[in-house]
Amino acid sequence: MQAAAQTYSQINFSALETKTRKYNDAGSYLIATASLYIFISFLFRMKVYPTIETIFSNADITPSTNFIWLMANWELITGITTGFLFLCFAFSYPIKHIRDFSSDISDKLLYKIFLPSSIRTSYSNILDILRFPLGSTGGTSASPYIASLTDAAKHSQNSLCEEINILLTLEVKKLEKQCDRLNKAILSMAAIVIVLSICLFLQTTYSTIFLLGNIV
Repeated sequence: MQAAAQTYSQINFSALETKTRKYNDAGSYLIATASLYIFISFLFRMKVYPTIETIFSNADITPSTNFIWLMANWELITGITTGFLFLCFAFSYPIKHIRDFSSDISDKLLYKIFLPSSIRTSYSNILDILRFPLGSTGGTSASPYIASLTDAAKHSQNSLCEEINILLTLEVKKLEKQCDRLNKAILSMAAIVIVLSICLFLQTTYSTIFLLGNIV
């Protein structure tokens, strides 16, 4: 146990620090934008649309087909936008919480569903590296790093510490790259859906409002 403590004292734990702020900020911005869109479109659908519908009906004029379709399918469009926000959060939550490296995620259903196997494997490898000085690899002796760590331990404690630091740096960078790729994909898909929804709403409502101005 004393040897393990000495080994841990020489491990560079700063290698476990990962950068997620840019994705957290982007995700927060998307959620705020989508929430504002849903709120405004809800007010328009519930408060403004009935008045517009009455004016067009009294004037015996039919609004544009796009406007009618948008109002008829408002719940569906809002539901799709909300669903993508939920998926964005569902994927981002496990990505954010695996970065503390505090527990094994191999048996957790949430992580199995929303995290690719490559990310789960990298995470398990990092835990195996961290647990090695204690003689425990969490039951994952198939980790590709166990053999090299065992060889290093046979030479000296310093060799083991150097090997752990090198492998931690490599595997954390690999994990961070995989998480970044997944974050980019999630945010890109969510952004496309949100932007398309907003553009459709603005285009149809503004054209209808301008037409309404000519009637009044």
